[in-house]
Amino acid sequence: MRLNDENSRYFTPGKGLRQGDPLSLLLFNLVIDVFTKILIKAARANMIQGLLLTVEEGGVISLQYADDTLLFLKNDLQQAKKFKWLLSCFEHLSGMKINYNKSDLITLSLGEEDNNNYARLFCDNIGSFPIKYLGYLSTLLT
Repeated sequence: MRLNDENSRYFTPGKGLRQGDPLSLLLFNLVIDVFTKILIKAARANMIQGLLLTVEEGGVISLQYADDTLLFLKNDLQQAKKFKWLLSCFEHLSGMKINYNKSDLITLSLGEEDNNNYARLFCDNIGSFPIKYLGYLSTLLT
């Protein structure tokens, strides 16, 4: 590589930004926008279904605020498995990792066995209302 009219040693660029870099939120939002489009496309293909089908085609699947994400899913274990597969694909494609230790699963009107099945699939952390929104990736099943 040539820098300031002098040859320099070869260096290997790495991915990622330093914590606190002002570009990190912008880059995160660009990448998460792709994730949202993946979810919308999956909903249109009837792979998954969100909530409030009368409001949005395929239902409301995700809400985003800064680097926090709320994910919504209809109570269907087969669709939940497809949803988890989509999350895994996104991780592999983007290089971003979902921190399941900071994630809570919140269900509405499900029995204990169903709650446990979804918790094993997603994050093992079963949350309850009221929820602390900021700082958590919460999946809501009804």
